[in-house]
Amino acid sequence: MLDVLPRDHPGREKVLTQLRAALNGVARYLRLRPVAQMVDRNDSYLETAATAMFTYGLAHAVNEGWISPTTTARSRRRAGADS
Repeated sequence: MLDVLPRDHPGREKVLTQLRAALNGVARYLRLRPVAQMVDRNDSYLETAATAMFTYGLAHAVNEGWISPTTTARSRRRAGADS
């Protein structure tokens, strides 16, 4: 949506805020392996398609400057994903 939403659109900042919150939340659950089917439950099976979509979304948002790569890294460290 942000790819086509004009930069001067009055709702753009709200969309960016929601994107940042969602991606930082997801980043806490990503590890160096696929995410679980239910992201916040380790007892569900690993699901690679969702991992690919989350990774694409995070990378695209970083590449477009919508989120900071350091913010995403901090979210992962707080969750213990990089340890």
